[in-house]
Amino acid sequence: MECGTVTPGWVHTLADAARTRGIAVLDAPVAGSTPQAEAGRLAFLVGGDASTVSAIQPVLDLLGAKVVHAGPSGHGAVLKLMVNALFATQVAAMSEVLALGERGGISGPRALELLAGLPVTSPAATGAAALMVSGDHAPRFPVRLVEKDLRYAVAGGGGPVLDAVRERFGAAVVAGLADANLTAIRAL
Repeated sequence: MECGTVTPGWVHTLADAARTRGIAVLDAPVAGSTPQAEAGRLAFLVGGDASTVSAIQPVLDLLGAKVVHAGPSGHGAVLKLMVNALFATQVAAMSEVLALGERGGISGPRALELLAGLPVTSPAATGAAALMVSGDHAPRFPVRLVEKDLRYAVAGGGGPVLDAVRERFGAAVVAGLADANLTAIRAL
């Protein structure tokens, strides 16, 4: 079981090599960060044969709170890139929305309060905004990893919006924020 955030192509190479040796491989990256891992609340995004997923389900149930079988080999990796790209895009947008509010006279804490209660604001975006407002950029999902995942997503077929978000995180790496939490793009 490969749980890293890797390219679907790498997963296919690994699965092909394993298959020649009679070994089944699942790509099973996780959605969640340190708090979810510590609470046993990670979601496994699994690609691979359904019978292999079923056989390892008890282990996955011990390790996390949710198992999403995305489809055949490589689909877990694709879904992980989709999840990380969506989250990074929300964080980048939230950073700019908070700046817009501040320029218009709405403080960060008040903007967070107002936005959090609206249906357009996801729980993930609300959590990231809370970290931005408090200035807490302790590494949970480091900028350098976000930029890497966005590079993979763009190379895999993501469009100009994801590429623009990737550039924003790339600028954060260049600015010395590589090891800070992705919310540190607020400082740019």
